[in-house]
Amino acid sequence: MTAMFEGYGSSGPAYDEMFDGQALRPPYRRLRHSLREMSTPELVSRVEQLQASYLDQGVPFDASSRWTPGRPSSAVSSSA
Repeated sequence: MTAMFEGYGSSGPAYDEMFDGQALRPPYRRLRHSLREMSTPELVSRVEQLQASYLDQGVPFDASSRWTPGRPSSAVSSSA
């Protein structure tokens, strides 16, 4: 997952909670480290577990609305 944030930079009018331009905001250093330690299959598995927990609680979608219940996650790119 080391390539996850390569080439990313916040731009535009929206506030980016994690980055200030190219600089990582201090509260997110541990998160970035954790994500870098995970393999893509592990991250995909965790996303799918989260999606399943939403469904178990009766929530049919997440904030991004990019996944369909019962289908593999589209929230995590397999090319990451």
